[in-house]
Amino acid sequence: MTDVRRAGDPLPKRDPGQGRLVLGTATGPAYAPNAVVYVDALLTSKVAATPPKQALALQSSEAIMAGDSTAWLAILLWVQGLMIAVLALTWARARWGRTQTWIVGVPVLAALGIGTADTLVRLLPNVL
Repeated sequence: MTDVRRAGDPLPKRDPGQGRLVLGTATGPAYAPNAVVYVDALLTSKVAATPPKQALALQSSEAIMAGDSTAWLAILLWVQGLMIAVLALTWARARWGRTQTWIVGVPVLAALGIGTADTLVRLLPNVL
């Protein structure tokens, strides 16, 4: 048996000792989720014992719709790298010329841009 519920709806009733699986996903416009939808599935077979020393609580960064707030320092460093590369390539253009600067600059700026974008994605909700 499965039930679909939204945040704030009461949990479905279950018998003592019966297992439950809860799946959560985002709902709302694409790339801008604004709510969470849960799907609850009740176990119909025999319940297995919980293994010892199993962590039952999630870290705050693993909660639904959470982003990784520790990414800000890494973003700052990536952006600084981009700024330094732009300044260095501006200087290099005056010294080397346009073609040589493009040959050196495009891979450097592409790598720094990809690293920045990859780190920025960590700030997004984790259910996108």
